[in-house]
Amino acid sequence: MGFIGVSSIHCRRAAASGAHDRDSVSPFSEDWFGFWWSELATFLTDGTITLNSMRGRGAGAWTEPAIVRSTEVLVARVDAWNIRSCVSLIGIFGAVFLLSASLHGQPRLIALSVVCVVGGFVFLHMATAVIKVYDDRLVVGSGLYRRSIPVSDIIGTSQDQSGTSLAWRQNGIALPGFGLGWFSSRGGHRRLFVARGLTRNAILIRTSGKFDVLVGVVEPVKVLTTIAQLVSSHRE
Repeated sequence: MGFIGVSSIHCRRAAASGAHDRDSVSPFSEDWFGFWWSELATFLTDGTITLNSMRGRGAGAWTEPAIVRSTEVLVARVDAWNIRSCVSLIGIFGAVFLLSASLHGQPRLIALSVVCVVGGFVFLHMATAVIKVYDDRLVVGSGLYRRSIPVSDIIGTSQDQSGTSLAWRQNGIALPGFGLGWFSSRGGHRRLFVARGLTRNAILIRTSGKFDVLVGVVEPVKVLTTIAQLVSSHRE
């Protein structure tokens, strides 16, 4: 889902005698598990993996890799919480909750569990949906629906309302006032990766790849200006 940038790692082996230091990092050592746990935490919060901290103590251990991290320029929150999305959430889950309340015994318990799981899934993605602008890429979305777009792939941006209409949801979350995931455009010519709330705040990011990106943020003008400056600097 997220952008995976793996920095180079050089492995330094034992001396020619074949001796292996007993303190070197093994695949099951505490250092090894701590290293991958750190990378997992970075991936969940930032959508990136940079192999950055595996240190060895012996002659056969991993050496410290050189780190090259992207610079975060801007973080803009998707306008997921608006009147339309909140009303639709209350209406949909309220109706399902009332329907499940009419059941009894195990069916009622199963129905309420499903409502809680689905509701939590949608709420989590709505609460964490953002667009992060780095000096070399954009990271759009949240959770299971996240894409990374290199700045070099961006052709242009616009707020033309005719280009922000969605036809069908292919894989994602679709609510009145909120969309996240893969959709087809109204014309059907291009796939769209969508992370937007209200249509009036939507920005269409055209790319040279197989899909375009549609985002809806709280401050669209600021995001448009930042992306335009990055694209211009990369073309110079």
